[in-house]
Amino acid sequence: MDVAQARAFTVPLTAAEHDQVQLAAAAAGQTVDEFMRAAVLAAANDPFLTALEQAATTIAARAQDDRIQHDYAGWPPPGHTGALVKKLSSRGRAARIRGMSETPELPWPVPDTRFRHWAGQFADMHNLVRDLVIPPGLPQAAESVLTTARELIRMSYYRYEFMMIGAATSIIAIETALSDRYGQGTLADYLKKAHADGLITEEQYDLLDSCGRPIRNKYAHGDLTHAALTPPLAVGMLRTSITILAQLHATPGPSAR
Repeated sequence: MDVAQARAFTVPLTAAEHDQVQLAAAAAGQTVDEFMRAAVLAAANDPFLTALEQAATTIAARAQDDRIQHDYAGWPPPGHTGALVKKLSSRGRAARIRGMSETPELPWPVPDTRFRHWAGQFADMHNLVRDLVIPPGLPQAAESVLTTARELIRMSYYRYEFMMIGAATSIIAIETALSDRYGQGTLADYLKKAHADGLITEEQYDLLDSCGRPIRNKYAHGDLTHAALTPPLAVGMLRTSITILAQLHATPGPSAR
């Protein structure tokens, strides 16, 4: 129980601490080395530390889960990961990801392979719909419908059918506006009247009647496929819808003339 033995440990002790260790070792009937070794092992096996390690693993796993689910938002922000999260090993992260894939939860969206010829990454979709600008001054309902149609086309990168829903939504918006102008009737009737009144051009009429109207009818009956619909055609159809709706709301109806 020599004080020099206590000094052999890497953690320096004060004179008072040396005396305290010696007294504790003597009371336990152990040498200073035996006592210090037992104390270190007892601390290492402390159940509180075990619980703390488990909590650190849980926090790290949840942080990894959040990072995957909020990848678009750039999560986590700098300085918010914390020391415990940084200790998570790459093997632990891989196990957590594997565990996520085995749960019954819905999978995180992945690019639709049917879009591979049109967009190599989601950023390409921004360029595809960049010029589909909703003009100011439209009624809120029309603006909302057209914005929704545009976003559906943009999100079709993840689900190809969204593109047809977006195109159909824009056609329904035209149908609603023409119905307000001409009263009861069918979309085919509305398009003919709008063409005769000079509200739509020959090219717009052909696009909406030959392609837009069948898409609208398919969508109304729950059919979300259309072999001829491509991203450029869907964008062109929405662009036509935006132009026509802007013109319809800028031109007084027959009753206002």
